[in-house]
Amino acid sequence: MASSNSQSAINKISSHFFWLVPLAFYWATVCRHAGWVDSPMIVRQVNFLETSVWVNSHNLFMVLGKLWMWVFPFGEPHLKLNMLCGVFAAIAVHFFFLSAFLITNRLLPSIIGALAIMVSHSLWWHATILEVYTLNAALISIVLFFVVRFDKRRSIRDVYAACFFWGLGCNNHVLMGLFVVGFLGALWWLVRHRSITTSQIFTAVLFFLMAMQIYLFLFLKELNTVVNSKGVFSYQVFWEALRFQLDHMTGGHFKKAMFPEMLTWEQHLNWRLNYLMLLFLNFPSIIFPLAFLGFWRLRGTVTFVFLIGALLAQITWSANYLIWDMFAFGMPVWLMFGFLGTVGLGFIWAENSLRSTVVKFLIPTILVGPYVYHMVPKWTKSPGFWSDYFNQFVQVDNYWDAPEFFVNPNKANYDLVARLADSIFTKLPQGAYLVDSDGKGYYPFSLYYQQVLGKRPDIKFISIFTPTFTADEAAAAAKRVELALNQNIPVYVSSVTYPERLVLNHLYAKWSQGSRADLRYAETLDKESFIKTFPKYSLEKISLLDDRDVYIYKLTKSGVAPQAPTDSYVIEGEGLILKKHTGKGVCMAQSMGSKWSEGGQMLCIDLNPLSKVVFSFEVPVDFSGTIEVNLTKSYDFGQVGLGLNGVDLKTVDLYAPSISHTKEILPNIFLPAGKHELVVTIVGSNKDAQPRYGFGVDSINFVSANK
Repeated sequence: MASSNSQSAINKISSHFFWLVPLAFYWATVCRHAGWVDSPMIVRQVNFLETSVWVNSHNLFMVLGKLWMWVFPFGEPHLKLNMLCGVFAAIAVHFFFLSAFLITNRLLPSIIGALAIMVSHSLWWHATILEVYTLNAALISIVLFFVVRFDKRRSIRDVYAACFFWGLGCNNHVLMGLFVVGFLGALWWLVRHRSITTSQIFTAVLFFLMAMQIYLFLFLKELNTVVNSKGVFSYQVFWEALRFQLDHMTGGHFKKAMFPEMLTWEQHLNWRLNYLMLLFLNFPSIIFPLAFLGFWRLRGTVTFVFLIGALLAQITWSANYLIWDMFAFGMPVWLMFGFLGTVGLGFIWAENSLRSTVVKFLIPTILVGPYVYHMVPKWTKSPGFWSDYFNQFVQVDNYWDAPEFFVNPNKANYDLVARLADSIFTKLPQGAYLVDSDGKGYYPFSLYYQQVLGKRPDIKFISIFTPTFTADEAAAAAKRVELALNQNIPVYVSSVTYPERLVLNHLYAKWSQGSRADLRYAETLDKESFIKTFPKYSLEKISLLDDRDVYIYKLTKSGVAPQAPTDSYVIEGEGLILKKHTGKGVCMAQSMGSKWSEGGQMLCIDLNPLSKVVFSFEVPVDFSGTIEVNLTKSYDFGQVGLGLNGVDLKTVDLYAPSISHTKEILPNIFLPAGKHELVVTIVGSNKDAQPRYGFGVDSINFVSANK
């Protein structure tokens, strides 16, 4: 009797206070500072209570976050909201524990399974850095708890409660609406078993709508605003406004990432394998296979039918939303899978069997996940699977390390954003411009540090929103940069890679001369060649931290180029000016990589026999010596004649099975200062070459006889 009372007391204490365990864990590993990507944006939205029906506006989180910031006394706004995410995650873990305990009546396996959910990657990560998904997780766990409790008690109040918390979830994120499939499945089961009446169905709908009041109010308010903005009411105007609202609330431009049509079957396969890998990485333990057992053992219940519908809807959506943060959008699936694993563990725990012994022996495997999350950022530093994976993940060159931030949920010591903000705000002069994007520094430095904390409001950001950034927007941003430079305003750029590179490409093409003044040429230059040959301004590297290779670039006016020395100098092939061209084909500057002088060449291709191409160049002083013409050889290049100022000098066969170089020597050349012509004539084609009659000029080296 005493033992029974003791166990009952333990069960009661666990049911009421287990949430303290995950809360302590999450707050111990929480990020004390700002984060990257959407986190700073959400702080701003909460701070200014920017509610909306726009799909990226998470209204319930904003309201609760604003209340939390008012009452929670510690830390700056970002830390407060990071900790709130830990609260929501702890609630989720607690209710998954309660649900599993209700089903299995096994305390220890329910606790172990809940701990596995606690350290699953997606939930742990979102519990330590600001995002809205742990609120989703909390509401999902509560809805599931009431569904499970209905299976046990058959009380219609549990149905009402489940519908109410589902309605709250729909205030927070569009993905919560997908649980309609689970609820419809549960409704079918209830009707089939005559466990619900028509009036009770209407009451359940009423509870759902009661919880949706924030969203419904905003929807009607914004719909009215759109209709009124048209001036004159008509049903056509109303219909167009309604269509706009529905598109606005269900994804807008983000929907282009859903079910894309242009992917190859290999790309589709890679995304499917990525989804399965993310599922496994959340539970690389005995919980993973036990989830299938748990699912099987629930058959015949409302919970089983609800989970089938919910999982089908969530998997269909999250597995086809092909975006880098699939690990976040798939969280409902990962959590329901972890819950099923916990149920499976509870059912097998009491068995007096070999498989039960094996399962208990493998319980420590729940620690594999935390170990992997800690090690992956280190593994990416070496060639292999993880480095290849993250090279395709998200580009954040020269600011921060994506694996470090996205893989390791333990953010207790992550202070990189704060340190970079301090450095940038210290190094940038008054009134400086910084070209930056949402995925790099714009969100934390501008939306949080400037707009929420009020630091360095004088710095102007030329911001890029990567998901919708177009060529026209890049051209407009380039004009803003040029205008600022013309006004002697210091301009910095966060990187020379995508998407900032799109802006710099326009400037490169506009400020270049000859064949380099082509946007296509700028787009294809490798990073080193692009920096080396950037015209008019130099891209000066500004180091931000002593202990990390993080930096930005400053556009610094180039000095007056020194006069070319008399003993030797180089004219780049892509810098030649096309003066005359007979026959077919095209000539253009082409980027070739670091093995070519300044990364490019002048390419002429698809010519015909006897085509003559005349280039103009200028020598600054009288020249006497040897000219070295560095040419490219290729599988589709022809046999060419080289000449200077109308004098034929040499014939060269530029065919080679693979792309390579050749240096052709033109000795004993005298050229007076001024303009001259290099003449290239197509004289034939090697029998093994593809007959495109091409050639490429890398550079022309002038070596004085006096050297």
